Amino acid sequence: MDGKIVATGITFDDVLLMPRYSAVVPAEVDVSTRLTRGISLKIPIVSSPMDTVTESEMAIALAQEGGLGVIHKNLSIDRQADEVDKVKRSANGIIMDPVTLPPSATVARAREVMDQYNISGVPITADGRRLVGIITRRDLRFLESGETPIAEIMTKSGLVTATGNVSLDEAEKILMANKVEKLLLVDAGGVLTGLITIKDIDMMKRFPNACKDRQGRLRVGAAVGVFDYDRAASLIAKGVDMLVVDSAHGHSSNVIETVAAIKKRWEIEVVAGNVATREGCRDLIKAQPPHPYQQGQRRGGALAHGAQPDAARDTGLPLAPFAGARGVGDEILAGRRHRDVGQLARVHDGIRARPGDGAHADARITRHLEGAETQPLVDRHALHSRPAGRAALAGCGA
Repeated sequence: MDGKIVATGITFDDVLLMPRYSAVVPAEVDVSTRLTRGISLKIPIVSSPMDTVTESEMAIALAQEGGLGVIHKNLSIDRQADEVDKVKRSANGIIMDPVTLPPSATVARAREVMDQYNISGVPITADGRRLVGIITRRDLRFLESGETPIAEIMTKSGLVTATGNVSLDEAEKILMANKVEKLLLVDAGGVLTGLITIKDIDMMKRFPNACKDRQGRLRVGAAVGVFDYDRAASLIAKGVDMLVVDSAHGHSSNVIETVAAIKKRWEIEVVAGNVATREGCRDLIKAQPPHPYQQGQRRGGALAHGAQPDAARDTGLPLAPFAGARGVGDEILAGRRHRDVGQLARVHDGIRARPGDGAHADARITRHLEGAETQPLVDRHALHSRPAGRAALAGCGA
């Protein structure tokens, strides 16, 4: 074994944090951090881009609590882009590009759009987005025929609209006074320019720490593979906030070339990895990603040695270890090793927002999962999650 051991390493089970006297109460603690130089989080948690962990539902739940979800890439380009779009449309301050339908669309099409975007109403526009009406689920509730044109049943008169710059407080007063849920924004010519909903206003009050972009939409990341530029372009077109060049071995020429090409083509936040050495970290930094890298390996690598943290600190980059944390306690240990945010997979076991159909049995949630990451999950007997109560304590918006 002489010459084959390059360093002395430790893992989570080798470390114990001893409690000490404190005059600080939990309500006074600030756990906000940086994910990238351009994205800040209220809680230092990012979900792993695995098909057993993160799709739109998990990403929405995490962003509402102040973290961020990364949509996995084991989907077609269109499906992954749709998952990103669901997150971006799930909460808004002012919706600048609301989904619309023409008067000639059918009731069946209206129901399909409402189900697709999880919305309760759709503005109806004609002749270059000129507002002519609105249709809601209430209008569709007792209709049996799906072929009825929207023009025959939509609300055409008495539409609640506003022009000019409208604050959310002003919008709430207008909505409450008129007892409606949607405020349609139009210009002087009656052209639809935006939409404000009471649901979004309520959500802002319920989730004051939500991770949002400049337009008030929830933030979301998405994974791409090497040389997967068509996927990257499609995700960016949907408003993704961050791309993760996801590879089991990030210290490779393909990953480095992909990172450099993405940074050259688009102004987008980039996370790259996994890397487990100081050299791997530095080579990714040279590829011009002024953003964090995924550090460590899936089993116990976060505390392997100090090379990666030191290399990142030299450039001021955030550090995002992906190290197989098995619970909140392991995450605290990783935090002591100078990292900015934790990328978690197993900690999310049992969260209702995970992909897959859920069923309750003996106070546990069982999920039917399919995908590339499913077999390792079965192998470690983790299909039966922790009880729902404990899942909620994990702080992921269950």
